[in-house]
Amino acid sequence: MLTPAQLATLKAHIAANTATIPAGLGGFAGVQVKDVPLGDDGNLVLAAWYNLEASPAYKCWNPATDIKGIRSALDIAKFTPTDTPPASTNNVTGTNDALLFNNRALKCQLQQANAMWLSQGEGTIDPTGQAIRQSFSDCMTGIPSGASGAAQNAAWGTAAAPGAVRLALQRNANNAEKVYSVQAAGAGSAGNVSGDARGGTTNPDALVFVGSITATDVQAARQLP
Repeated sequence: MLTPAQLATLKAHIAANTATIPAGLGGFAGVQVKDVPLGDDGNLVLAAWYNLEASPAYKCWNPATDIKGIRSALDIAKFTPTDTPPASTNNVTGTNDALLFNNRALKCQLQQANAMWLSQGEGTIDPTGQAIRQSFSDCMTGIPSGASGAAQNAAWGTAAAPGAVRLALQRNANNAEKVYSVQAAGAGSAGNVSGDARGGTTNPDALVFVGSITATDVQAARQLP
């Protein structure tokens, strides 16, 4: 059941909603949401419309992201240095080369350990909070595993171009969830470019309400004074 504040928000949204009811929802096809008549049939149709996936797609951080999906999206090979370990020598240059390679390899190993810690298990993870997304970014970007230690990216992507892991942490909101969603916290490195349009892959929203509404919710909202 929606809270009184959420019911009031739903009432206002219905009253201003000019989207049309598609065929197949039980009736009123082609009628604008705001014009669907009061009554049991109308309430059922409106609940069905608000439980449809938003169109166009509206991205949000998935509070129940499958960890297996994150693991399958992770480019684990990026944690392995591409350079061949330097040959053993007795000179200063050779010693420095070996130290540099070992330091890079150690950083790769530490980032890999953090990435595996974040993606272990069989349950779900909630990336809504900025801190958890920043942790993903920190361990999956700037990995010194490329040629001569060039930084590589283990599928987090960039602020402007989300990688497979960042996309795996998102899902499409339904119409009801979109009504209540809010701008997610976080800078571009944490997955939100606040200057971009909300609901896109570079600026997913945070969900306040998760799930579906009922015809009873619709009736309660429409009966508010």
